[in-house]
Amino acid sequence: MVGAVSVFEELDTAWLGPQLRENVAVCGVKSWSEMSDVLGSLVWHPLVQEKAGKDFFEAVFRSEK
Repeated sequence: MVGAVSVFEELDTAWLGPQLRENVAVCGVKSWSEMSDVLGSLVWHPLVQEKAGKDFFEAVFRSEK
């Protein structure tokens, strides 16, 4: 997630999305709220990264359906 909002560009979603979905599933995360809690325990700055992170998370899981 940090890389997705900090390093990668929109074109990277094609290969990054499936990997993110797989890793999120392994962690048992089912919502942005749960993901935000996990990220909060790491190097995550909500004031800077929250909107971009949530937008990316939702785009990745929306494209799965």
